[in-house]
Amino acid sequence: MDYIQVNQIHTEVLGIPESQSNHIVTSQVFKASDNSLFASGAAVYVGGINWKLTFTPTSLDTYAIDV
Repeated sequence: MDYIQVNQIHTEVLGIPESQSNHIVTSQVFKASDNSLFASGAAVYVGGINWKLTFTPTSLDTYAIDV
């Protein structure tokens, strides 16, 4: 679990096994309090099996990321 700050950009780098630079990896960020979709988009390839996604949380909550 990571701790994030409200109203500041948060970046996650996630390893996606068997992924390659020419793949398209999409992500969705959900707020756990009401299971609502908070953000979505394409992750950015950073090398190896690693992909970066960013979002800016707007309230205190738990956020779940689905890639």
